[in-house]
Amino acid sequence: MDSVLFVGGGSMGSALIKAIRQSHPATLVYLAEKDVAKRDSIVSEFGVKPADADTATKVDLIVLAVKPQDLVNVMENLNPKITSNQTVMSIAAGIKLEKLKNGLGNAGAVIRCMPNTPALIGRGYSTISVLPDTDEIHLERAKYLLQCAGNYQLIDESLQDSFTAVHGSGPAYVFLLAEHLIAAAINLGVEPDLAKEAVFETISGAAELMRSSNQDPFKLREMVTSPGGTTAAALAVFAEGDFAALVDRALAAAKARALELG
Repeated sequence: MDSVLFVGGGSMGSALIKAIRQSHPATLVYLAEKDVAKRDSIVSEFGVKPADADTATKVDLIVLAVKPQDLVNVMENLNPKITSNQTVMSIAAGIKLEKLKNGLGNAGAVIRCMPNTPALIGRGYSTISVLPDTDEIHLERAKYLLQCAGNYQLIDESLQDSFTAVHGSGPAYVFLLAEHLIAAAINLGVEPDLAKEAVFETISGAAELMRSSNQDPFKLREMVTSPGGTTAAALAVFAEGDFAALVDRALAAAKARALELG
């Protein structure tokens, strides 16, 4: 793939821009962003080119990195400019392939994708869905971009809203846990800098242990939970608060919102 246009330079769009610039510096990357200050900042930081009126007509891949509520207007402006040689990939939560196809009928293919913010450090996870008649060249363009940002998985579109609730929003759940672990540590008398270090290293190490171990998280939790010990005391408090049900409700709410956005 020789060129890509990002429409929107928010957190997720910027993460993917950074990923492809680091992995494929020869690929031409353009940015269309209505916030001029934000556009200029991204252009300066990552060495991309600001898009002009003709950019959309000549790139291989167009990434729609705008809010779901802004997508209809973007598609209306974009569709007259594109051709069947081009691929359009949306990363807007909840927006279905049928809606993308209806709004971007001139494109060679439309792709639905849900990435996540660890793409900023090449550790992202993305899910992609395509229509049954999608030519391989269009899928390869999406993969070319997403492999720069971490791992990806091709899934049936019926699962996209569920995956959005898990991995799309998932980093925020981890950050929330970290935020409250740090606050609790400070309440216990730990200095703020040391509390941060302890929490960051614990979460990072636990994640790596899960990745490298043959054991599932349940077994790993059992290994560190001695009967009558400190961990057991803490986990009992989580259980009293019905932690499992809270997680279920949180993910159900995220999925429901994705469905509403679509």
